[in-house]
Amino acid sequence: MWFKTAEGQERDEVKRRALTVLRSYAYGTGSGEPDIEGPLWALQDLCQREELKSACLWFRAAAAYSDDEEVRQVLCIEAYGKVERALRYYL
Repeated sequence: MWFKTAEGQERDEVKRRALTVLRSYAYGTGSGEPDIEGPLWALQDLCQREELKSACLWFRAAAAYSDDEEVRQVLCIEAYGKVERALRYYL
């Protein structure tokens, strides 16, 4: 899945779409393996705060964890919470 943003698209719409992709990835509710890089970069473009960049790095690291699927999912859920809190506070 390619994460495209239209010229002049509302920030709230980009945020909502990106969080939907990340939430579905974290909770394993999506079909297939979504591309999480597009939504993470879109969120970082919305807000240049270091806290959000750190939360996105946590999400990337959690998604890359491959030793145990259950642990990876728990890490992704926690990282998703960090991204959501950073967005709530700074946007």
